[in-house]
This record gives sequence, structure tokens and C-alpha cells, in this order.
Amino acid sequence: MSGAIDIFTCNVVRDELQALMDTDHPRVEIDLNAVRYLDSSGICVILSACAKLRRESRALLLRRASEPVLRVLRILKLGVVLGLGPAPEPEPRLPLPTAISQPRKTQLLFARLPLSFASTEIA
Repeated sequence: MSGAIDIFTCNVVRDELQALMDTDHPRVEIDLNAVRYLDSSGICVILSACAKLRRESRALLLRRASEPVLRVLRILKLGVVLGLGPAPEPEPRLPLPTAISQPRKTQLLFARLPLSFASTEIA
């Protein structure tokens, strides 16, 4: 597959996947190296095919997914489900400095302003 798997191409992709699923192979593998865009319609097609194959005790595996496709699948935590392997460990984050993580005292000043100030009309 190449290009985009989106609302405009999902019917074609669905038909191609169906042709692959009509075989009796225990695994259907899709090479996504040339796919540069994947939207929710494409994800739906892929997950539907995966579910159908699992009901038949078969598997859908995605191979060589491009970086944009990997990013989408990892955000949705679908990498393991679709045979891409575990997501990389997130980089450790430093804790926020105490001054930023604590509520500021200046926020209380705005609560004490008189209502007349807040309702001043601009001509």
C-alpha cells in the first residue's frame, strides 16, 4: 500500500484487504512503508480486518510502518495489537519547579477586584 489510507481511499483498501483475507493463510501481512497518512477511516478499516481475522483464529500484521503511521498507531496504543511491537518507553520528564507547580498568590488578587472595575463599558 502507498500514499494515504483515509476517507477517500478506505473503500479501495477494504477491498484489497478482503482479497487478502479470502485466502487461507493464517497471517495477513501489510507493508505500510510507503503509506504517509492514516486517518480514522483507515484505522477503522484496519481494525475491522484485524477483528474479523481474529474471530477466524488468524492474524493481521502491519510491517515496516512509516514514521507518520507509527506515530498515529502509537498515540492510539495500537502498535502491539497490530503486530508492530511495543511502543518505545517515554522519555523521563523532569518535575516542574516548585514555583510553577504551586498556585500563585496573584490569582487571588483578581478575585478581590470590585465588580465596577470588571463591568466598565468601552465606547
